[in-house]
Amino acid sequence: MSGLFFYPKGRIMDCKEMILSDDFYNILLDYPAALAEEGLEGIPNCFQQLENGYSVLYVDSRETEPLNLMRYRYAYIPKCYGLLSPGKLGSAQVREAGGAYVESGITSVQRPPLSLSGEGILIGFIDTGVRYRLDEFIGEDGESKIFSVWDQTLQDGNPPEGFAYGTEITREMIGRELARIRRGEEETIGHRDESGHGSQMVSAALRAAPGAQIVMVKCRQVKPYLKRFYGIAQETLAYGEDDIMTGLTYLERIANQQNKPLVICITMGTNMGDHRGNSLLNRYMELLGNRRRRSIVIGGGNEGNLGHHYKGSVEIGDSFAYEDVEIRVGENVRSFSFELWGNIPYNFSIALRAPDGELADRIPIRYGQERTVRFVFSGTSVYVSYVFVERNTGAQLIFVRFTDPSPGIWTVRVYAEGESGKAEYNIWLPMEAFLEEPTYFLRPDPYLTMTEPSYFSDGIGNTYYDWEDGSFALGSGRGDEVRRESGPALSVAGVNVATAFGEVTGSGVSAALMAGAVALFMEWAIIRQGDPLLGSVEIRNYFIRGAQRSVDENYPNPLWGYGKMNIEGVFRELIEEI
Repeated sequence: MSGLFFYPKGRIMDCKEMILSDDFYNILLDYPAALAEEGLEGIPNCFQQLENGYSVLYVDSRETEPLNLMRYRYAYIPKCYGLLSPGKLGSAQVREAGGAYVESGITSVQRPPLSLSGEGILIGFIDTGVRYRLDEFIGEDGESKIFSVWDQTLQDGNPPEGFAYGTEITREMIGRELARIRRGEEETIGHRDESGHGSQMVSAALRAAPGAQIVMVKCRQVKPYLKRFYGIAQETLAYGEDDIMTGLTYLERIANQQNKPLVICITMGTNMGDHRGNSLLNRYMELLGNRRRRSIVIGGGNEGNLGHHYKGSVEIGDSFAYEDVEIRVGENVRSFSFELWGNIPYNFSIALRAPDGELADRIPIRYGQERTVRFVFSGTSVYVSYVFVERNTGAQLIFVRFTDPSPGIWTVRVYAEGESGKAEYNIWLPMEAFLEEPTYFLRPDPYLTMTEPSYFSDGIGNTYYDWEDGSFALGSGRGDEVRRESGPALSVAGVNVATAFGEVTGSGVSAALMAGAVALFMEWAIIRQGDPLLGSVEIRNYFIRGAQRSVDENYPNPLWGYGKMNIEGVFRELIEEI
């Protein structure tokens, strides 16, 4: 990382201050930092090095161009992620780990003859923290099951080696803290899980794999400028792609230092991106997931029935071929954005009509076209940016941000140009957590509603179902109806899953349950030498082979993937092979 920088008035700023400052942009890089430094001479900046040439650049926004998709590139501007099992947190209570755990075959393999517990396996989370004082997170020997915590929000302690911000809390520190608490002394560790989301996820994973150890990254909130850029209210909980990637780096380094297998559980998601697994986060996960003794589990989100995806097509005729897309915008929405991803080789452009009928004419297709359209009668302003060839996908992107939108039905007229055929495109509104009031398409498509980064072919992206009646959960995201292999790997029980904080529903808790099951399997495969060199792809395929399937379904499919996750079925498959 770069060192100290001196401002004209003699102000000295180190890298930690730059990382934390709201005046500094966070920019993702997938190429050597030295190349980026060539254009930053005299501009205060520093770098956080990640793995294999990836890094995060922090640069003074007051000395550079305003944030835009041409200068900084869409791929390099961090996306905003939300929690996948948000909900009211109940008080800590003892509830039996039945139901979903039985349905998934977990309780069966915890009992003899296998007697699996996840011993020797690390489960890594990037979430809201963990309530390490909870009895369920303390082993029978009195030692904490939390191996370490990197709290990115806490700045009064030492950061992990190789990182410039946050505070690392080790198992030894937690042990000393627990001893102080038992003696009635004052707490000294400032780490908290205010929302409880992370603690719920950890509880589900440890009920599945009680012998595993937890590594937690408490992710910090994105900076205000990113919320403004994406049209997200400042009070909304949102987490940055850059901090998630640094969190992944921390998890990987801990696993390497301890020489232990690692399951990474992703319990955040976003509707930003092309939903094909091309984000920098996806590519970074692919890099880490391809290593031996690693597995990545990703929740597919809760967007299935919210009307946030539109799949459209325009029959090419003349230069005025178009399709109208209608969006119902709720009351009291201050701002929101959407992304239109157009398939090559066609060229797309848009016009807009407000609920009161005021029309903004077609914005012509030009390389790097940016325009802010102001509607006179409603006071709405709409920022439109055309990205002719997006860096990571090759597709065309139209980014649209509304400020002070009038409530009612907005019409987006989508034009397409090309020689012939059907010009197909997809539009995604933000995930529910980023919308102040219900805002949705009048003719939505329920497919391709799994959130990013669950379109990750080497990991276990999952949908979820109701274990009580076996039905698919209406709220669960769904994969691609056409390219079925790019959808979920499995569907996992995710309705009313018992945790130390009561029953939890959603994509996040289903991913945590899946992560616990993977830890059990990795104990058998790696610790007990059943298949000691396996990696993420092999683990995924073992679970696919053991999944429960119905004779009435074709697999894979966008709802169930290759079937319902059942770890007992994995071992039954192994017995039959032997």
